[in-house]
Amino acid sequence: MRLSGPPMCSARAVAALPPRLGAILALSVFLTLGAGARDANAAIVIEKTQNFGFSFDAPLGGGGYLDGSGVLTAQQPLLSVSNVWTGVQANGELSYAPSSSVLPSIYSLSLAPPGTFNNNDNTLYYPPTPNYVDTQGITFDVFQGNTLVGYLNIHDPQGSYTINLVDPNLNPIAGGSGNFQATPGPTPGTGLLALAFLMLAGVAARARGLLAR
Repeated sequence: MRLSGPPMCSARAVAALPPRLGAILALSVFLTLGAGARDANAAIVIEKTQNFGFSFDAPLGGGGYLDGSGVLTAQQPLLSVSNVWTGVQANGELSYAPSSSVLPSIYSLSLAPPGTFNNNDNTLYYPPTPNYVDTQGITFDVFQGNTLVGYLNIHDPQGSYTINLVDPNLNPIAGGSGNFQATPGPTPGTGLLALAFLMLAGVAARARGLLAR
């Protein structure tokens, strides 16, 4: 049985075409695939990515404390000039001492999905206006080894920062008012993004030249 369908175009067949026709065909396929992707995803938004080093601390009663630091990777639309960044990934460390008489425990942090605790939206404002987070804040998964032992939320209720630690069932462990700050670090993928734009510009320029002959 012969299956009907669109004719296939192999790489060898394309290579055998005259240079001008081959370039036009390649560009047509590129544009067609792009249009198909737009249809499949409704909209394609190119994001720019930025790493932010963050740190926080909150004193607790009895001389205890919560403090930690790490790197938050956040994104916003490529052409955006806003200060609103959405966290997509994080790696960090939490030090927690319930009192001055107890040695601190060290935990690892990763970014929790939105809505995990305190209806977190994982939004970072940089530059801050005036604070770095909103009333929902950023929530981190708290791990001891490979075991999830709780969540840490940092939010801004009324012009300050509140840092709360809860167990996996969202029962309070510790919390209080404290400090939080974020500083931009190296931008991941900048070189690759620039190379992609240069390659695309080169293809477009070559195609225009061929079509003009």
